[in-house]
Amino acid sequence: MTELQARVTTVPGLAVTGAWVAGTGLASVVPHARAAAESLDRGRTQTPGKSGT
Repeated sequence: MTELQARVTTVPGLAVTGAWVAGTGLASVVPHARAAAESLDRGRTQTPGKSGT
């Protein structure tokens, strides 16, 4: 994990993805982007007082 990735994990609602983070090629980028989106979605739906929309 890079320093940037470590810092990003401390900011709720923020994720980074793309070839510069996940590695080159669709086999690396697509799963990384999906995991980042799922992580953001989980955080959004688990925030107290939020409806999840």
